[in-house]
Amino acid sequence: MLDISHIGEEIFADIITHSPACFALFRLQNTSWLALPNIQLTSCGNYRFDGAHKLDIGILDISKKECVAIELKLGKDRLSASQIDRRFLCNCGTSHNNSRISGNMMAILERKLPDQCKSCEIEISVEEELYTLSKRWFFVCRQQVVDSWTVSKPSLSENCTIITAESIIEKLGDKSIFNDIVKSHIDFDYYEKWIA
Repeated sequence: MLDISHIGEEIFADIITHSPACFALFRLQNTSWLALPNIQLTSCGNYRFDGAHKLDIGILDISKKECVAIELKLGKDRLSASQIDRRFLCNCGTSHNNSRISGNMMAILERKLPDQCKSCEIEISVEEELYTLSKRWFFVCRQQVVDSWTVSKPSLSENCTIITAESIIEKLGDKSIFNDIVKSHIDFDYYEKWIA
């Protein structure tokens, strides 16, 4: 069955871009921001990223050529503090004969990078324009997950702000608005899109 965790990037990028109240949750000061899903990381110093290294959502500051990342974890299982630390926050390494960075996106966003590129900026490319990835980033997860962190929290730096998916959706003001946004993303000719 189709679940929000399968299509959440497009839905939440749409919500953030088109709802000033939702965008305000991210406390970004410029008016030239645009939220886009699935943005490819390109480089960090002399190191490249592979095709799997994509931001779930990037909020682009068009004027400053800067990008703020949003990492989405919309499931409710396997997201305890210790599981997040173990699964997503291990130090990054290199691969492909020491030419590419390997590791999980959350670890990259936390700058758990190889020593050779810790002082370098991470760059992304959107429509052949380069943007610098901000050290500040957002982790969007479910309220149930946050509530489970009563004893301990994930080992995230002060660069990370946690926002619940429910708080973003609540800012829309009405569940019908959310439902309409979801419908706009899944209302297509399934046969033509998936099979033909």
